Amino acid sequence: YGKVAFKGHVTKCKKLRPYGANGFGPGGGPPQAKQDADRLVKKSLRKADHMRELFDRFDTDKDGVLSPEELAACLRNCFPNRPDDANTLAAEFAKADKDGSGGVDFDEFVDYYNQLAGSASKFEEAAD
Repeated sequence: YGKVAFKGHVTKCKKLRPYGANGFGPGGGPPQAKQDADRLVKKSLRKADHMRELFDRFDTDKDGVLSPEELAACLRNCFPNRPDDANTLAAEFAKADKDGSGGVDFDEFVDYYNQLAGSASKFEEAAD
C-alpha cells in the first residue's frame, strides 16, 4: 500500500471525520459525542417543559396535583376516542396515582404519560 497512499488516505479521513471515528482527536471544535449529548440534554429540557405546560394546563385549581376530575378532563381532551365512563376513568386515575394520595402530582403524571407513550401524539398536541 505504501507511505504515499496511506498518507492520502489519512488526509481524506481527517476531512471526513476530523475527530476520528470515536469522536476524539485533533480539531478546532467539540467532539461529535459532546454535541450529541448537548442536543439530547436540550431535547430532554424541551420535553420536560412541554410536560410541565400540559400538566399546568389541566391543573385548573393550581394546587400542584391533578384531581380525578382534572385527569379525566385531560384524558377526554387528549384521547377523545377512548371510553370515558366513570369506571374507566377511575381505573386510569388509580393507575396514575401510584402513591394513593388522591391526587396525581407532576412526577406521577410524567410516569403515567410515559406509560401512554404509544398513543402520545394526541397527548402532546394538547399542550400546543
